[in-house]
Amino acid sequence: PWWRKTGGVTQTSFYSGHTSSSAAATFFVAKVFCDYHPEWGNKKYLVYAAAALPPIFIGYYRIKAMEHFPTDVITGFIVGTTTGILVPHLHKNKQSNLAIVPVATGRFNGFAMTLKF
Repeated sequence: PWWRKTGGVTQTSFYSGHTSSSAAATFFVAKVFCDYHPEWGNKKYLVYAAAALPPIFIGYYRIKAMEHFPTDVITGFIVGTTTGILVPHLHKNKQSNLAIVPVATGRFNGFAMTLKF
């Protein structure tokens, strides 16, 4: 209902997980496809345009159903797109100077990051 979006609970906004997940999935597939098929050249932009369509439609319907504000959907799209492109890109470069490894000791659990210059 619209009153929930314009009432006192408007501070409880969160980015759209539906939009973010669909963007991450479709852009992941687009990135991997374009990496495996470099012969497509400039046609790869058509693949990325096609990857943008599902999250755009999902975001539109999330706004129309009054489940999210437009900024929630835009943020979800950006987060999902960034994740969908960066994850395969970072895994593709084997000669990286950045290493992130899990660390578990008696006093500390977490991740350690090293960067070689």
